[in-house]
Amino acid sequence: MKINYIPSATILSLALISVTSLIPCYSAEDLTCGQEYIHVMYEDAADAAITCNAADVAISFMKAHGFETALPISIRVVREINGKRKILEYGHFDPVISEIKILSIESCKQAMTLNPPFGIPISSDLHRSFIIHEVAHAIAQHNFTMENPSVEAQEYIAYTVQLATMDRLTRKQIMDRYKIQGFEDESEITALYLAMDPASFGVKSYRHFLLQENGNDFFQRLLKGNFQPPTFE
Repeated sequence: MKINYIPSATILSLALISVTSLIPCYSAEDLTCGQEYIHVMYEDAADAAITCNAADVAISFMKAHGFETALPISIRVVREINGKRKILEYGHFDPVISEIKILSIESCKQAMTLNPPFGIPISSDLHRSFIIHEVAHAIAQHNFTMENPSVEAQEYIAYTVQLATMDRLTRKQIMDRYKIQGFEDESEITALYLAMDPASFGVKSYRHFLLQENGNDFFQRLLKGNFQPPTFE
């Protein structure tokens, strides 16, 4: 993919490198990439290239499935993510300011050596899929017709886009590891299952999406609120 970008002042960026290296949440340069107002803040050019490619892939897939994708999104590549949740995060989308924070590829490799998502080693393609996952969240948020969509609906879309756009060999590794069927009934698509095993939830969502009777029609049902997750009392 050819990346069209507008770097910030090079001299100033070089002068800031020594400072920003001490502050993980700041980046030395920024660029605009792709056709849909994606703004990336980064330190390493390799992260910038992966991020722009990921955004372009997510946008192309979601546009082909009926999503409105022409919206500005900021993506900040960082060395660590300090979220409210006490879990290791590789990425986080903040709908209030429409900003994504994503770990740099090196930070991702270091942080997730012992317990990588999907149980396979971090590669450039797997890392790119994490960015796609978060971009999918941002685009889906813009397309939901209800104010507070369920977490199940949000993650179903994000995981499905993530897995559908992976390199074929990376996806095969994951599918071979998770020998489970897709959701057989919508009542299985629950926040509880998601919390207990996010990776399995993702695989089951993707396989459910692949069924002819689901696909894009199910995406649209989720976006329009025509899916009611089960409640437990």
